[in-house]
Amino acid sequence: MSSSSLCTQTETANDEMIAILLQTNYDEQDLPSLKRIKLDVSSDEALAMALQEGYRSEYEHLEFVDGERQSSDSELACRLDREQQKGGHCSTEKNMVAMIPPPSALTRAGFGKQIERQATLPEDLIERVKPAVVNCSVGKEVLLYLKNVDGCQGQLLAGRVLDEIMKCCMTPPAPSRGNKDGIVVEWHRDGNSKTPWHTGIRVLHEVVQQLLNYMRQDPLLLHRLPTLRRLDRSWNDTEVLVSTPGCELGRHHDAQPVGSLLFIFCAGLSCRSLAWPGNNEESRQLESGDVMVLDGTMTAHAVPEVIAGTSPFTDCSWLSQRRLSVLVREIPPCSSVSQSRVS
Repeated sequence: MSSSSLCTQTETANDEMIAILLQTNYDEQDLPSLKRIKLDVSSDEALAMALQEGYRSEYEHLEFVDGERQSSDSELACRLDREQQKGGHCSTEKNMVAMIPPPSALTRAGFGKQIERQATLPEDLIERVKPAVVNCSVGKEVLLYLKNVDGCQGQLLAGRVLDEIMKCCMTPPAPSRGNKDGIVVEWHRDGNSKTPWHTGIRVLHEVVQQLLNYMRQDPLLLHRLPTLRRLDRSWNDTEVLVSTPGCELGRHHDAQPVGSLLFIFCAGLSCRSLAWPGNNEESRQLESGDVMVLDGTMTAHAVPEVIAGTSPFTDCSWLSQRRLSVLVREIPPCSSVSQSRVS
């Protein structure tokens, strides 16, 4: 079966199948080999066994004919066997862990083509990566860009978001080309909602805090943006938005009250981003792993283009042809009591 036909099947799959594919961390090209790979699911043992049996009966008739991958698997098996013999009673699982490259080397070594669930992220992730910070702020209008904040082109960020989506028993948004979908705040569905910023999912808040701590280490940046000094911050629920080439978002201001920072995490396809701090146009290409920080109400912004063929996750059925943007909004200090009830 060709990869193009498999991709077509994936696009038309129902929500349940998409959720299962993503939960098990496998792309459609890997399905034929599921019967000999240990499933990685966070549910109970019975569910794991049921899924494994289901995949075996569904795909047992397919032949695993990728010669290059077969050769790679054979070499890996031989290497593990040699390592196990050298290490006496060391288990194969331990040897495999020892062979996994550090996160910073994943994409360089060609291991970064998939998105795998991440239950947690390192507490010192940002401190280790030390992402570049570009300050485009004008006056009190905050506009910051941080490059490749997880050191893996967004692989860890997307994996963390995917894990939280599955834990919340939600379906990862997976729109077809030319469309967009997402886990959005209630305000978009009901402007009179008593819980306007509620989405039901909270993720990447710890990374936001790491980024703030990291930026506070720059005295020049603190001098230009004293608002970063404030420590008493809290955060609303997270929005998870997925878009595709052909989608665009016109110039707009956010509805949330002035004075709250907005962190936009990007993964998958790149996009062309526009912002107008002080009414001066700032154009950037946001790539997978980048973060944009602004006051979305004070500063107008737009996304005129999602750029096809730019995702680093070329083998991932979720984000190879889609852009993931994860929005974390601050609860304004002046309304922290009332806002906390709806987050």
